[in-house]
Amino acid sequence: MNGAVTDIDPERIVTQQDLVAQLAQLYKRQTSGLAKFCRSAGLSPTTVQRIVRGGHELPKAETIEAFVRACGEDPLKWINARDRIAVYNYQSPRRLPVRNCMRIFLGRGWWQGVGAVIGTLSLFVAIFQIMPKSNPRVAEGGAESKNLSITPRPRFANIGLSWGITNPLFVGSVADLPEAPYFDKEYSASHCVWWEDFLSTDKRIYALDPSIVARLIADSSDVVSIYKIDLRILNRTRLQEPFVFIRCEYGAGGWEGYEAVLDTVKRTTHVWGSGSDKSSRMPPATITLKDGGVEGVLAHIDSRRGYLYDGILIIFANINGKDQELHLGDVANPLRWAVPDMPKYEPVYDWHPDKRKWVKVKSEPPMGW
Repeated sequence: MNGAVTDIDPERIVTQQDLVAQLAQLYKRQTSGLAKFCRSAGLSPTTVQRIVRGGHELPKAETIEAFVRACGEDPLKWINARDRIAVYNYQSPRRLPVRNCMRIFLGRGWWQGVGAVIGTLSLFVAIFQIMPKSNPRVAEGGAESKNLSITPRPRFANIGLSWGITNPLFVGSVADLPEAPYFDKEYSASHCVWWEDFLSTDKRIYALDPSIVARLIADSSDVVSIYKIDLRILNRTRLQEPFVFIRCEYGAGGWEGYEAVLDTVKRTTHVWGSGSDKSSRMPPATITLKDGGVEGVLAHIDSRRGYLYDGILIIFANINGKDQELHLGDVANPLRWAVPDMPKYEPVYDWHPDKRKWVKVKSEPPMGW
């Protein structure tokens, strides 16, 4: 967010970039964890993160009001600032960055899109597998047709897990940054998906504001439930300089499934119903899919600021009456995330595909990439 107004003074806000920068500082100044803040504001975790990260759409006035009140401030000046920006945006329309194909198709962040595609593909594969296969000898009307038996249709209930890194932090200096993998310039506004292996395998890269997607898949005869989400922390170390912020996602996507917040300090999990801003503690709250189809759960991690973390996500589930533990990450290859103790995340670097070097960027990729 280079170039944006950074002092907390809503009367100095001119652009949407200024608004995002100041709201992010306002949020970081309050001391509540994400789950408690969301309950106080009456907003979902995705809405809160979209406010402090910024996106293509300007938040509604009532959303700004709820957010600012939860931060302990009078919202009037902030709403006025929001209205000034709305007038400015109307008078000076600008070309929005091109979104990647998964966002166009699914209307959500790439890691959520990947989870949805995986779930959908699994659904088609399973349907293909349970379709009756023709037997040439029976089809010809041979003697074997009288001995034809019907095999019970197998169930394909499952829960798929995926880990998305859309705001990476690199532990080291800019000079230490490795050469980044290729990405098509057409998707310069969202190329995290091109860097999936790069971001997840380099042990110097940690996720900022990390999220996990759990995708429940069920047939009409299946019952799939998640009754507990836990996070086993393997290691916690103090975050010290040098470190570098990396950007490969410009903007924020939507989410239409369940949401959860894992508070690693209080060891609690709160879950928000699909399309609702009302939360419940898990357990005893559960997420159940029993009428068939695909359902998603987006889990956010809320940890103490100023540290680097290694850990393993554990999903406690029941699939067709059988309890199961599903793990994401392990001791050898744990999930890695970071929570910097600073008012803003900058400067930010991205890989320039033509210059083939790391360059400072703002809230959007430079035109022409």
